[in-house]
Amino acid sequence: MNATPPDRGCKIADRPYCCGSENIVAAMGKLNEGVMMIAYSAARLIPVSDCDQALDFYLGTLGFEKRAETRQPDGSRLIEIATPGARRSIILARAQRPHQESRAGQFVGVVLGTNDIHATYRRLRARGVTFIEPPTAQREGMLQAQFLDRDGNGLMLIQP
Repeated sequence: MNATPPDRGCKIADRPYCCGSENIVAAMGKLNEGVMMIAYSAARLIPVSDCDQALDFYLGTLGFEKRAETRQPDGSRLIEIATPGARRSIILARAQRPHQESRAGQFVGVVLGTNDIHATYRRLRARGVTFIEPPTAQREGMLQAQFLDRDGNGLMLIQP
């Protein structure tokens, strides 16, 4: 496979993804005579203990919108949320099995972008969001902050 190394730079301003994740998929997905095996990353799953409380946090506190909800035969719910206008979404799902419960309360790999991290940080703190890292300069010039949802899942906020 003759793939070039993926670009690790964030492209929040002009693309709805971050840190090269889509470039990695594109570089690794071309197999067997140019057939694309994986076209893109569709969503990220976040395990939650209570779907209604999670919806209150993500919609009411963070400003996401609910796009879809599916009830499974076992009574569990899969809830698709996203920031307004975004292509990528997040799936909130109640942890049903022990291996899923152990994932709650960890960094979930969700990176959210903003054009003013300091104002967003102040606004979210005023709404009761717990930050574990205030806006901090990174070596590439990017700013990042980290916060927790109500289940202790860690999310990252960046400003390129």
